[in-house]
Amino acid sequence: MLKPFPYGLLREPLAALGRADVLIITRFNLSGDRSMLRRELNRLAPDVPQYRAQFVLAELVGEEQRLPIKYLEDKSVFLFAGIGNFRSLLRQVDSVAGDLDHALELSDHQRYDTPLLERIKRLADTYDSDMIVTTGKDWVKIRGFDFGRECYYLGLAVDLDPGEERLVEFIMARLGLEEQES
Repeated sequence: MLKPFPYGLLREPLAALGRADVLIITRFNLSGDRSMLRRELNRLAPDVPQYRAQFVLAELVGEEQRLPIKYLEDKSVFLFAGIGNFRSLLRQVDSVAGDLDHALELSDHQRYDTPLLERIKRLADTYDSDMIVTTGKDWVKIRGFDFGRECYYLGLAVDLDPGEERLVEFIMARLGLEEQES
């Protein structure tokens, strides 16, 4: 079943998609039946341009340095996060990490206190993880805590199909703006 994004109370019905200027379908690569999704969106909004977006792990960001995501290939990693779709994050990290020691799923919008941070440190010690990885959303809540090892958040990039350039051109045209030449 298709649900409006973000799903929840006070959202518009799917029939309102026809009024949209553009549709950006996030996590399209993870959707189960993509052909059904395309058919349904084409039925509801036949003249609305569609873009498919997927979030790609781009880099590791730490307190003092940024590293390419490839850095994880030969590291043992302890992952934790308090996000709504932990499984998706787990799959992405597992696909790039040399060894995913442990993955700790916390509540979405997790509040971090000293006992929880100490628990994470103890678990990373138990698994003898080279580094700790989390999301940017969680990282800002735990900055400054000494885990005794590197701690990074996953910098994400959005990959748009058919491409960012076309979307920017579309938006600029829709707003009646012309691109400035450098």
